[in-house]
Amino acid sequence: MRQLVFINVIICFSLFQISAQNVGIDINSPTEKLQVNGVMHTTQGGVRFPDGTLQTTAAMNTTHTGDLPEYPVKMYFIYDNNNPPSSYLDWVQIYGLSYDHFRDPGNPQMPCLENLIITKTLDQFSTDLYRKNFSRLNMNDNEIHITRTINGTELPVMVISFDLMIINNISKSTNSVGNGKYKLQEEIELNTTGGITITYNDYDSQGNVIFSSVEVVCN
Repeated sequence: MRQLVFINVIICFSLFQISAQNVGIDINSPTEKLQVNGVMHTTQGGVRFPDGTLQTTAAMNTTHTGDLPEYPVKMYFIYDNNNPPSSYLDWVQIYGLSYDHFRDPGNPQMPCLENLIITKTLDQFSTDLYRKNFSRLNMNDNEIHITRTINGTELPVMVISFDLMIINNISKSTNSVGNGKYKLQEEIELNTTGGITITYNDYDSQGNVIFSSVEVVCN
């Protein structure tokens, strides 16, 4: 019995290597904190990343340039916190590098109300795709920039300008929808005064502006 235990310890030690506080399984001189030569298997749980995202399914490969999301980014501008009427809904869809803009035809110029909720959702995206292309939402005193990264340069596809805004709350959630894809929702609750202007920009694959327009939503 003692001989069997001794042999088992030798076999396990040969498969499990520790080098400079890096752990390697079936690999010599691991260069990462945990490095495995083979397949990692778990029956429950997953992998949690530094931003808090929990990966429970395999992420699809999004290294090639043609892999754009199947569903658009949606921007909702809602002028009431509780059950806003449809005439107060203005939404923009950004498909890759282009967009389509729709507005209620019966109310082309919406009033400037104080309570505003901006919700951005991106459906059916992989973590790699989002990190490379849709990773930024910047804000300063009176502007919100929705940007894309093209050839390593951060470019604004939409700039929302307010005469004055006070941010009440910012929330973000990421949920798995299966098959290595996720749904992201970012919501900003704020109070505004004065006018709201939206600038849209469209770019070619090199990051050059090919179209730009400005719309005064309310004044």
